Amino acid sequence: MLTFVPHLRDLESSEESKYNVWLQELEDIDRKSGFKPMSREEKVRVTVRSEFASTVSLYLEDWLDKLGLPGCNKSTLIRYMASRAPDDAITPRQKSDILNSHRPAESTTPPEANRAAEMFTEAFHRVFNLGQSPTKQIALRDVLLLDESVDSIMDSKPTAKDGTSSQKENEFEAAEYDLGTYCILGCLICFSHSCEHGEYDAQNCKRTVSCMPRLSDTLKRRRRLAADGTNHVNGNSHGLGPCKRNCYKTPTDLTLNSDYRPWTQEERVVLRATVTTTEGSRVKRDPLCFVAHLLDRDCSDVFEEYERMGISLPTAEPVNKTQIRTVSWYDRFKKALIGDWENHTITHEHQRRELSEPCSHEGPCTLESCTCVQHGLLCEKVLWLHGGKLRVQVHGLRLSLARQDLPLETKGPAVHLRAVES
Repeated sequence: MLTFVPHLRDLESSEESKYNVWLQELEDIDRKSGFKPMSREEKVRVTVRSEFASTVSLYLEDWLDKLGLPGCNKSTLIRYMASRAPDDAITPRQKSDILNSHRPAESTTPPEANRAAEMFTEAFHRVFNLGQSPTKQIALRDVLLLDESVDSIMDSKPTAKDGTSSQKENEFEAAEYDLGTYCILGCLICFSHSCEHGEYDAQNCKRTVSCMPRLSDTLKRRRRLAADGTNHVNGNSHGLGPCKRNCYKTPTDLTLNSDYRPWTQEERVVLRATVTTTEGSRVKRDPLCFVAHLLDRDCSDVFEEYERMGISLPTAEPVNKTQIRTVSWYDRFKKALIGDWENHTITHEHQRRELSEPCSHEGPCTLESCTCVQHGLLCEKVLWLHGGKLRVQVHGLRLSLARQDLPLETKGPAVHLRAVES
């Protein structure tokens, strides 16, 4: 993706038009590859705003010292920003990490400090946003995000939140982040960490080469499947008896254990990730009892922390059964490509096709929902893992691969079967 405008040399007036056409062609290549590049004018505005925010950040602490607002320093402003950030701008893990890294000496932030942070934020908005030119309009958030402690936390999440995502949907993103270290950094080609092998997926996120979809997408898809309700989690598993660790299912008076120890951030990560990933799975054990065993804690203690964290997953949505549209260049009965199929895809033209990841969406592959169709490729869709077999669909061809990676079942165009077997 073109992240900067190439500067070749000083151009003559007669060359500027050719240079602009060349830059437009580079942007068109990005668009065809599935990216949404910013215009050069917008890139200039973003650059000017970021430079202006960097300049203002140099004076922020000096201003706070001179104002002498009660309990208001840079850490107070960062906590105030993180606690009021919208769900589509920050994940629960990022929010908790920022709050913990700037935790005050007291257990809670004094009310007068929050009031001072609110006053300073409002004053900053009036000075640096209202009445300013578009290139100079900045928010206090833009300045605070430049702090090294905040920047390291925000950059640890490779993708920005989509505007339609919610607090509940972010649980899947947090689980992927907490559990996906080796999936993100481990390379399946050279078995090194954070190497150069990889690609940018449909969400503009660089990832290592893999035939599996993102963990968060897998968790969302699993919740959309029809469930029988026998493995309902979040503290309501049916048919599972209490464990032997002072289980929360046992009707007793819950009193504070004399050996109680405070919860660490790492333990909260284990609790959140376990509850999120076991929802709708085949794990025949209550997730809270399982966490109590992993962390060597009382089950009732785990349940209290679970309630305190407010972990809540979205309601499972039914799968939409979209009508599959037939195409003239594929015989779905003979499982073969026919007619002028070469004019409808570039899959066979390896010099033109791009190495995009297999799609992992629900339902049939259409122009609206499938990145393979949008790129003119025959789909290479990962369906599911079941019984130790990886089932892959290659535009009508289904392969069930055992651990030896041998095709056990094949249905579909012979052209793809030969490609797989080779």
